[in-house]
Amino acid sequence: PSPPTAPPPPRTCDAPNYNMAGVLRCNEEPLQGDNSIGVFNDEVNVGSGSRDHIYALYALPEGIPLTLTTCGSIIDTRIYVYDRCPSDPLARMILQNDDVTSGLAQQCGQYASQLDDVVIPFGGKRDYHLVVEGYDAQAEGGYKLQALCPPSPPNPPSPSPS
Repeated sequence: PSPPTAPPPPRTCDAPNYNMAGVLRCNEEPLQGDNSIGVFNDEVNVGSGSRDHIYALYALPEGIPLTLTTCGSIIDTRIYVYDRCPSDPLARMILQNDDVTSGLAQQCGQYASQLDDVVIPFGGKRDYHLVVEGYDAQAEGGYKLQALCPPSPPNPPSPSPS
């Protein structure tokens, strides 16, 4: 008889054949995406049946509260934060949002998604990922994604020579 074949290794977000939509950084212009075309991952279906775009969060600062938002999107979005690449069988969804409920709903539109006070832990693994998808299988099209971080504290004044 033939020896049993080993199962394929789990897909990771940094595998060469895996499609990452980008890297999210603080206070840059919103990233423009369109989940009806381009980079997408059907195998990381987190619930709605629409195509998923995955963004790495490793460039965000550790230990400070930040906001992740799809304010200004033209489709109804959902966003999810995972503690590792969402295709990893050990991945855990740690945050999710469907619609903005804060005072920003009027400014952003009722179908924008927003996570406030997201804190990337200090010193842990830096493998957090964000998934953007449409609310349902028909919600495909343009979206905007942005990470809003508080300003850095000012540097203390230099001591004056005595």
